[in-house]
Amino acid sequence: RTATVAPGMSFTLRPRTATAREAASATAEDGAEPGPRLSVLSYNSDGLSEAHLGPRAHYLCDQVLAAPPDVVFLQEVVAATASIYRERLPPLYVEASSPPSPRAPYFTLTFVRAAAVAPAGCRRAAYPSSVMHRDLSLVAATHVDTSVPLLLATTHLESGAAYSEARTEQLRQGLGELRAWAETQAPGRGVAVLAGDLNLRQKEAAAVKGELRVGG
Repeated sequence: RTATVAPGMSFTLRPRTATAREAASATAEDGAEPGPRLSVLSYNSDGLSEAHLGPRAHYLCDQVLAAPPDVVFLQEVVAATASIYRERLPPLYVEASSPPSPRAPYFTLTFVRAAAVAPAGCRRAAYPSSVMHRDLSLVAATHVDTSVPLLLATTHLESGAAYSEARTEQLRQGLGELRAWAETQAPGRGVAVLAGDLNLRQKEAAAVKGELRVGG
């Protein structure tokens, strides 16, 4: 399995079967349609800013429902905005993440489109290095159309230049969770995604780049 990265935004672990060019060539030769895709929206909702907090949350719901992506990762959610998301997004979406710590003044949430993704379990992994109530939210699920196992992870890594070391260690922990899950899947099966507000600097992404390959 290999890991690919969109710098500063998301990480994906997926089985190594064929390169994009090989897959495109095979599809063209046999006339098959491209396989189904998983669409993901990740957004820091800026719940710590009280300016227009309710209207902004409602506007975000409008945009999500108009899209609508298969997976929605939200960061910097507060109690007031969480209630809006939980009211507006169903029944098209179901909340898939486990409850945040009651001590956290803000947190992440994961919603999945019920027709596309079936959640099967969830948990949160604490970051021992965090002084900002940050954690890693993990959702085990299945892609409805293909029955492909999914691991959907979102996080808000430590903020600020002074916390570069902690942020890098948190990223390693998150990737370790993806790697451990990927190793439990049958060859050629399973997709794991980590997306969120990673606050990454280029040097931090480069520091873990060599760790992204998980074999194969």
